[in-house]
Amino acid sequence: MFVDIEDAFDSMWPPAVPCNLKDLDTPQQIWEIIRDYFSERKVVVEGTGENKRSYNTAKGIPLGPPLWDIAIQPCLEELDQRGDVCGGVAFADDVANVTSGNSRNQIEVRAGAILCALDDWCS
Repeated sequence: MFVDIEDAFDSMWPPAVPCNLKDLDTPQQIWEIIRDYFSERKVVVEGTGENKRSYNTAKGIPLGPPLWDIAIQPCLEELDQRGDVCGGVAFADDVANVTSGNSRNQIEVRAGAILCALDDWCS
């Protein structure tokens, strides 16, 4: 089953990547660089009077796909531990999961559980 997560990187929780890198025993210098990469990435436009707007500039960055893979890794691991997935992989904003069952109904139930878990994780 293939799932395309719309605006995956642009809408993810930015601390997810450095937190997950830390949990994966990545050297401190690496996850600190990534953490800093996500902090204060905005443009502030000031006008006259009270007009002031901030815009996030992290959208469309070249590191988006591999950083998204790091962010979604705990979700894939959780699916694997639940037994609904025989294998799962993510790249960019796409997630591919393989499930099996003894009947069409069992496969549909497991696929539904995968979709619910992905939806919960993305919310």
